[in-house]
Amino acid sequence: RASPPLPDAPPVAVVISGGAGQIAYSLIPLVLGGKVFGDDVRVSLRLLDIPPAAEALRGVAMEIQDATYDLLADLVVTTDPAVAFSGVDIAILLGGFPRKAGMERKELIARNVPIFKAMGEALRDHAKPDVRVLVVANPANTNCLMCMRFSGLPETSFSCLTRLDQQRLVGMICDRLSASSPSRTRMAPSSIRSAVVLGNHSSTQVPFSALAEVRTPDGGWQPLLPTLSDHDRAWLTGPELRGEVQTRGAAVINARKLSSALSAAAAVGLHVRDWVRGTGGEVVSMGVVARGLAAEYGVPDGIVSSLPVAISAAGEVRVVRGVALDDDTREALAASVRELEAERDDAMEVLGAAGSATVPGPSGGCEHARELGRTAAGVVDGAATTFAAAGAAAAAA
Repeated sequence: RASPPLPDAPPVAVVISGGAGQIAYSLIPLVLGGKVFGDDVRVSLRLLDIPPAAEALRGVAMEIQDATYDLLADLVVTTDPAVAFSGVDIAILLGGFPRKAGMERKELIARNVPIFKAMGEALRDHAKPDVRVLVVANPANTNCLMCMRFSGLPETSFSCLTRLDQQRLVGMICDRLSASSPSRTRMAPSSIRSAVVLGNHSSTQVPFSALAEVRTPDGGWQPLLPTLSDHDRAWLTGPELRGEVQTRGAAVINARKLSSALSAAAAVGLHVRDWVRGTGGEVVSMGVVARGLAAEYGVPDGIVSSLPVAISAAGEVRVVRGVALDDDTREALAASVRELEAERDDAMEVLGAAGSATVPGPSGGCEHARELGRTAAGVVDGAATTFAAAGAAAAAA
């Protein structure tokens, strides 16, 4: 069966760092299969990793060729950030330094600050001025803040992934309500929308279901909470569900001995899709820079926090206002914000110790990024210390 002719519009240029990793391996079919940008949008794909992963990147390139994607306009696999980021529209940063057993949060931050400083400089020097950047590697909120700080790009160009936490929440809600229904028929996840998470992408994140809606038989939407039994409502707003969502990443690792990859890739695809194409009437979770939200959400200016957002068809992200937080949610969010502030302070301490506390002018970002790749490859055992390995671990928290 012949495929319909594709439009002559220029392809969207997408770079994925950690391109040889597990998350990238699950994400690439979504990007090239039309699930993210649309089934009539061609993609110029660049896969970036560090030199020890070059051979693995070559293998991924062979598989992409063998998969015969009609939407692939061209493919570049590289270990050079200058090549990878040149003229990109979308940057998906999966790669960072992975958390090792026994590693303290402050040490993880110290390892990742120079990496995301270099990524910011590479974006500044080579990406399009209106590039949109999604940071996935953990600690995602603080890595996003550091990348943004050194990019010279608008704050609105950056976000970090908390959609995975939202999808975990929605999946758990659907399983619970399916079990509670008389027929025990599985509830489709698409029948729940606007259940979100607030705060850090960590074990302090705060599931928040007050905005959640459920699809009605006629295809409309109504608030979810009033439709539930007292028992299910107490579960949805109580500590049991919150704890399950907060620890889901660790539970996946314990079960499969690897961190989330398939579900992380699915969440990345949804995040980018909505950022590019809009959310319609849905509210979604996105890690964004807070401005003017201290009174309403208790999140101070300049912090990257997960917040409920609506996105226009043109890609304009708007934080939902007028949300009434109950006392328990407000207290939990305050604890998550304190963690974010501590992470920011730790990152600034690293920059200060390195003499990089001020944002530099445009120069040398890509050579710095290449050198960081070599350095990161040498500080732990073997080729596993790559953006690929970090991409596999990005969704662990």
